[in-house]
Amino acid sequence: PIFLVLFAIGGQILKTSINNEQIFSRCNISKWRAAGYSGKGVKVAILDNGSKPHPCFKGATYPLGCSKNGYDHATMVEAVIKEVAPDCEIMMFDGFNIKENIDWILQHKVDVVNISYSGVPGELERLEQTEIPIFCASGNDGYEDKISNPARLTWTYAVGAWSEAQDRKSNYSNGGNECDFVGYNIEMLSTRGSYMTQIGTSFTTPFATGLCALFLQRCQELGVSPSREQIKKYLVANALDACTYGKDKDSGYGLIALSKELRPNRVDVYAGTDRAAVNGEEEKLEIVVPTIKDRKVVPLRVLGESLGWVVEWEQANNK
Repeated sequence: PIFLVLFAIGGQILKTSINNEQIFSRCNISKWRAAGYSGKGVKVAILDNGSKPHPCFKGATYPLGCSKNGYDHATMVEAVIKEVAPDCEIMMFDGFNIKENIDWILQHKVDVVNISYSGVPGELERLEQTEIPIFCASGNDGYEDKISNPARLTWTYAVGAWSEAQDRKSNYSNGGNECDFVGYNIEMLSTRGSYMTQIGTSFTTPFATGLCALFLQRCQELGVSPSREQIKKYLVANALDACTYGKDKDSGYGLIALSKELRPNRVDVYAGTDRAAVNGEEEKLEIVVPTIKDRKVVPLRVLGESLGWVVEWEQANNK
């Protein structure tokens, strides 16, 4: 049976499936949603097949018009994003390599882009010089060492599929060195108002996009505009290792997730060791905490990242 919980958001009734709760809890989405993060103020562009916006949600628009009369692939991509980030603003476009679509994105404020199908990048490559994070499906061919375009590009985020039931990479999900993350296929609201699950990297990608929208809402709240690379570093730092430690062909950096704590209560750093603890949960540091002239040096990275910040060193500016 399907169990539903109803939330009133922005004057509309949105359903959130209880069957997603275990996934949301594991990826820390539940904590962020409970803290009031819903993607509000974040603008998401879906470059897809031109099907109609979902009838159960308000606010999704086609700035340049849509080519199909029915509900199809793009509609379901929208539904997954809304399940994770119900208050984000969605703009839908027919195709990802069409000049007019890219022109519009370059001329307007877009915070994150979702591409859930494959093909020659074409006009999309014009977005490389922007700081917009672009999540792309790795593909459903079952390749062990071949990621589809445009997910394989170095400046996009390739998202594969992870099976919740079997706790491993889904058989159909393409793997390869370019894989960045894996995500879950979650239940989404169908156009008839009931719940359904669609299988494929097409729908693990909007799971990742919606998760990123929650993070970007927090960034806006803090007055921070992270670069594409900084966003990736945050997601890498908080990804849950799914296969081997670190990056691998099947899961990339791991299962995409948000930071466990928005504001940790306590951070302990142990001098002379490579250990720290955030709210009592131990973490391994990159270095042994040194003592210099009888003073303990506290690593800023563990403190900053435990707060959900992106911490990096700019060699050129020595800061």
